[in-house]
Amino acid sequence: MKTKSLTIIMLLFFAVQGFAQNNDMKARMEFEDAETAYQNQDYSKAVTHLESAEKLLGKPTGKTRYLLILAKANVFSNTEGYEYKDLEKLRGLCKHYLDNYTTDSEKYREIYDLSNVLNKDFPKTEQEYNRIIFEKLKEKQERTKKDMEQKTAEIDELKQAQNYVKSLAQKYGGFVSDITVDEFAKLSSTHQEIIDSYKKDRNKNGNRGVRKDRELTGPSYAEVNTKNEVVSYYYYSLLPYEKRARAEQESVFEEMVKEITQRLDGKYYKIYSNNSYLVNEIDIADIKEIDLSNMHLAIKIPGLDFRGIVLNYHHRGNKGYINIKFYNKEHEFNSYDVEKEML
Repeated sequence: MKTKSLTIIMLLFFAVQGFAQNNDMKARMEFEDAETAYQNQDYSKAVTHLESAEKLLGKPTGKTRYLLILAKANVFSNTEGYEYKDLEKLRGLCKHYLDNYTTDSEKYREIYDLSNVLNKDFPKTEQEYNRIIFEKLKEKQERTKKDMEQKTAEIDELKQAQNYVKSLAQKYGGFVSDITVDEFAKLSSTHQEIIDSYKKDRNKNGNRGVRKDRELTGPSYAEVNTKNEVVSYYYYSLLPYEKRARAEQESVFEEMVKEITQRLDGKYYKIYSNNSYLVNEIDIADIKEIDLSNMHLAIKIPGLDFRGIVLNYHHRGNKGYINIKFYNKEHEFNSYDVEKEML
């Protein structure tokens, strides 16, 4: 009977030994997987493997606990909003390591420094933690409110800019995007004259329509996309090409520039002078410093259904003109066109 009992005890002993060795091997695999995950900066996965390793071993070791602390610290630092209980768990892990694993001075110093940071720079009580979280939430709400107000203001500004440019298009000839030659001709008798010119002389003048009496203000010129018979470019004469005092011409142009620059933010326009001087957000006072003999002010507003508008003043000798040009999105610029760069 004693012999039989001894045999059973020995079998149980070897079974336990085999089970322990099997768990040790599994724990080693889990630790190796944790190291790989940590190196790949997958800290949450590293934590999972390390906790599995310690469970298989039945207790922590210096190696598993050290890496577990580092992995949890990285998870903690990379989380925007942490829970106070997670902070306390990390503090507890650090204390356990410092109380039990003192053989590796380098690793000990690393956990020691981390523990000091957690104790000095983070909330010491849950009440303090709740106060900090409330303040951060309040700051976030205020930032969100300001961002929304700024976004709303930007949208309102853009809408005002769009409406202003549309009003210019309406004021100076009623130009709209994708307007066909027949629709364009119906806007006024002058528009009709331009389209008649285009249809009559298209073989000679190509895609151009020109008003006969160009020494008057009003619609003066249009270009047509012959593929779909849509007006791609059109201009309205504010001052026709004629003899006129230069000071008078410049005064008209300056007033127009003043109106535009007061109504629009500088990001919506560019100014180009005869000497290739490009300016953004120009002040009306600076106009005096710029050569006005061949001046362009180009307006481009996001969200409009046409490409843009150019105010142009040209003076040569004792003659000059001022016109405002409207460009459809599909207009094909010549390689030398100033407006090509500006729009």
